[in-house]
Amino acid sequence: FKMQEIFDDLKAVGNAASAPISIQQAADLIFDKSDGKFICTALIMVEMESWYRKDVSWADFCCQLLNLPKGLDDCYEKAFNKFIGSNQEYACSFLLLMVGCKELLTQRTVKDLLGIHSQHKTLFTNLVESSVTLFPLVGGEENVARFVPFH
Repeated sequence: FKMQEIFDDLKAVGNAASAPISIQQAADLIFDKSDGKFICTALIMVEMESWYRKDVSWADFCCQLLNLPKGLDDCYEKAFNKFIGSNQEYACSFLLLMVGCKELLTQRTVKDLLGIHSQHKTLFTNLVESSVTLFPLVGGEENVARFVPFH
């Protein structure tokens, strides 16, 4: 994953227009340059979506690009720090559960296994939102959607 090349291309496209490129243009460019590292691409896009706005200035856009993960290791480090920071006690147990399970787990099953009760809905929501780039959800509705284990 050649992040410097991606930065240079993002800047070149923006310089040609004298403005930041669209989030879709950035996603397409990052995906094209990703060398098949889709998780890294997804993590970078999550990071970009957290600060990208249509009215962002060109200077701010370039500064923010420099803060993006520099490669796969940096992507995982940032994602894990965000995930663990969401709630250290439950995040560590959730991580062990996802690494150790052999099949997809529903959100309801994960809540039960972690001992998270209905009164802690916000805690679980934060845990889910911070983990989705590491452990994607597939399916649909909250109790049917399943976490994909890390294998």
